[in-house]
Amino acid sequence: MSPSKILQVRYLGHMARSERAARAELRDRLRRERRPVREIAAQMQAEFGDRPRRAWRHALDWTQWKLVMEYRTVTGASLDESRLSKWESWPHGGAAPTLEDLARLAATFGHGCTVVDLVDDVDLQQLAPEQQALLAQLVQPATMSPESPAPPRYAGMQPRLEGMMPTREEVTMAADESAQFQRWSAATNVDDLALEQMRDDIADLANAYLVDPPAQVFARAVALRDATFRLIKGRQRPLHTVELYRVAGATCALLAHAAADLSEPHAAMTQARAALHCADMVDDSSLRVYTRWVQSNVAYWGGRYTEAARLVDAALVDAGSGTSALRLHSQQARIAAATGDKRAVTAALLAAERATTRHGEETEPGVFTFPAGKAAYYASEAFRETGALTEAIEWAQNSVSAFESDLQPSTQLVAAAHMDLVRAHVATGDLAAATEHLSPVLDTDPEHRTVPVMSRARTLRDTVTQTGPDATVFRDSLDAFCATPATTPSQVTDDRPPALGH
Repeated sequence: MSPSKILQVRYLGHMARSERAARAELRDRLRRERRPVREIAAQMQAEFGDRPRRAWRHALDWTQWKLVMEYRTVTGASLDESRLSKWESWPHGGAAPTLEDLARLAATFGHGCTVVDLVDDVDLQQLAPEQQALLAQLVQPATMSPESPAPPRYAGMQPRLEGMMPTREEVTMAADESAQFQRWSAATNVDDLALEQMRDDIADLANAYLVDPPAQVFARAVALRDATFRLIKGRQRPLHTVELYRVAGATCALLAHAAADLSEPHAAMTQARAALHCADMVDDSSLRVYTRWVQSNVAYWGGRYTEAARLVDAALVDAGSGTSALRLHSQQARIAAATGDKRAVTAALLAAERATTRHGEETEPGVFTFPAGKAAYYASEAFRETGALTEAIEWAQNSVSAFESDLQPSTQLVAAAHMDLVRAHVATGDLAAATEHLSPVLDTDPEHRTVPVMSRARTLRDTVTQTGPDATVFRDSLDAFCATPATTPSQVTDDRPPALGH
């Protein structure tokens, strides 16, 4: 870049910064004087030559991105920064917004903003006659130019004096506006039966997660999530909106769980953040606990134990019920064991035991409940890592028995429990017992070979240090098992949750 070009860029940057500072000074001064937003916008137009749309945005101290997000939230309509920029610069370039666009912008700005506030004389001259006529119906102009079929300046109307009696037309218009609001508010895109079906769909997905391959559940959850997001962007009663956010959060949490199980940690964390947003919108503590646990598992299986522990700590404030407390304290125990903190392991297992006495308070379906069998193999892992191998074998056996006694055993949970039992026997040096319990794991359908199962298998492969034919066969079997993990659907890596507009 030439020296003159560099100086030009620096000069323009300095000018932009100076203008921003001047805007901020003007806005702050008028706010201190308690001037209305409409007056601040008018000053922005007068002092900086802003078009009316841009002036209102600067009066509110909103970036274009902020306005786009608010617009989507308030109106449910789509908008991006490129189109907004064209509206703001028109008619000096850009593209003209429709009257409907202007009405939506006015509703987004709030503070009494109307369509009339968002146009000036220059805009009016560019509008089609029919649009000018529509605008003329909205206001009583202060003056009329005989040369123009439309009022020369709508935004410059004289305000009515305080205390003046309203005209009959004003009273009628106010009543009409209230009636229009009532009709708008009464319209809804969802009812109680639709929400009942969606809640039932979530329960079915949560139950299916325990028995069906994660990739299969993932596809169904994506469809339900997208349908829920579309409804949220529409219009419904506030209580129905709350329920839609619960459904949306639950589907995102399931998608996060599935992505983590299918070895896509980045996608899992992205889905988890969307789930936490929904949980925070409706203050759903159990959903927050489940989602933070999913995030903690992503960190745990990635070897990031400090992060895993931090995520559990963040969720403990919401863990009031038996299932939630059992889930988090069990997770605490195996994280502490992985870092060699025996004292923390003992404290976490005692807390999990106390939570077990309260277990059953929740009636969450399927994977949203943390079963005693899962807590048992978490405890087995913790005992094994701290050298308490007898306890590790006992808890792993309890876990296997608990899962195998289910009417419809979960393939993944049974495999994980067996694998922890195998690892405990390997730790004692009993390769024969380990081989016996490994056999049912090796028969696991590849579509159920998720990250928790495969991570255990790879670690187990590396811990067998014995020599001889039996040890060689053992390791070879694990190599073959690890060669065919669960298939990851393309949606997991490509998927990005649609913006909710909040």
